[in-house]
Amino acid sequence: MFNRIAALVTRHRRLIVVLAIIAFAVSGGLGGGVAAKLSTGGFDATDSPSFRAQSLLTEKFGTGSPNVILLITARSATVDDPAVAAAASELAGRLQTEQFEGLTMAEVISYWSLPPGNPLASTDHTKGLILARFPDDDATLVDFSATLKDRYLTDAASPITVQIGGDGPLFDEVNLTVEKDLLRAELIAIPITLFLLLFIFRGVVAALLPLMVGGLSVVGTFLVLLVVNSFTPVSVFALNLTTAMGLGLAIDYSLFIVSRYREELMRYEPHTAVRRTVLTAGRTVVFSAGTVAASLLALLVFDLAFLRSFAYAGVAVSLLAGLYAVVVLPAVLAMLGRRVDAWPVGRRRRATADPTTGPWHRLAVFVMHRPIPIVAGVLRQMPKKRTKEMMIAAMAPIDLGAPGPDAKFGRGLAQAPKTCTPPALPSAPSPNPWTPDVVAERRHPLELPPMPEATLQPARSTGPPPVPQALGFGPAVSLATAAIASRRR
Repeated sequence: MFNRIAALVTRHRRLIVVLAIIAFAVSGGLGGGVAAKLSTGGFDATDSPSFRAQSLLTEKFGTGSPNVILLITARSATVDDPAVAAAASELAGRLQTEQFEGLTMAEVISYWSLPPGNPLASTDHTKGLILARFPDDDATLVDFSATLKDRYLTDAASPITVQIGGDGPLFDEVNLTVEKDLLRAELIAIPITLFLLLFIFRGVVAALLPLMVGGLSVVGTFLVLLVVNSFTPVSVFALNLTTAMGLGLAIDYSLFIVSRYREELMRYEPHTAVRRTVLTAGRTVVFSAGTVAASLLALLVFDLAFLRSFAYAGVAVSLLAGLYAVVVLPAVLAMLGRRVDAWPVGRRRRATADPTTGPWHRLAVFVMHRPIPIVAGVLRQMPKKRTKEMMIAAMAPIDLGAPGPDAKFGRGLAQAPKTCTPPALPSAPSPNPWTPDVVAERRHPLELPPMPEATLQPARSTGPPPVPQALGFGPAVSLATAAIASRRR
């Protein structure tokens, strides 16, 4: 296989480079705006009790949690002032009539639309809430929330000030933050990386080649995420993994290829050097990319779109980095020939043609001839207490902290019986108008319809719940987690 790849990249090097340029342009044109199309959710396990309860609230009762919240603050009076109440009620009415992409606001309630004494005001009565529910929980909600910021701000003459919150505006800000952070990270990482590559290769052309592979891999992964997002939700946070892994793996694989090519170039003509590079360093890159992709596939077992998105991004960027490093980069090297050392920076140390000399060869020989003393020395440097903690963590069942209660992360987890005892209700009616019996009679818009009569009885505990079974890769994850924690301490 590698012989055929080597022959292909040397024989059709110009065609491969042209196809790579076209792929970069298409991926950049179509996938450049992928951040605006990706999901900001994905933190709920679809088969968890909490998610099923939320779905039933929406389907059966037509209600749910508010996802757009307006915080109204009175400038110089209280929320009960007539001018403040009129201004806030006008905002609530405008919010009730909002429409976006064929969807209308489902529910809106506020402190001023409910009876006096309701809990939607602060204790000092200088702030009140307007709660609204838009009938979408994903990208449409975020896009809709982005349109509210400028239209619901008040001027200095208004008796109130408005602050916008809720899931929709929150994730709109998250999207903007992710885009700015990605741009900032690239503006910082790429110059530093280029400087290090110039120091390593001592040449401008050779230093630009790893960045070329990194750019192709990252932009190509953006297009892959856009395609995957058309079939299943992909989290916007997958972009962070894409840029980090894309640059890292591309530079790593390119270092293998370019370094080996420059060594082979000292003994062979350029086409033969490219062929020998693909047969040696190319084989290493292919197996490395396959190993990274296979390890990231383990994230697909989790029933969380957030974690699965990392698998989509990680597998795509690792395979693309390996593909471009083994096919496109050797084609570029075949076109450059000995010009790969053009535009030198500083004095480059000329490597010897004999591979059995040099400091790295001597280090490898030294380690291989003394494996037992070196392993024993490494183990002696590890603190005994930390080593014991990591061994215990490796044998313990895995316990991943769930983003929400009752989230299931694997089919191997045993379901523990859940028991609960309802709190005792007061024996005498309370004058507070927001006690459960009074609220049930009011039935305001965001409240549930009366439930069927049922008798709640305390459940008896039959003993401690069974210990969840560990996942197959639990020891490895536990060991890694313990090692990170010990390092931070």
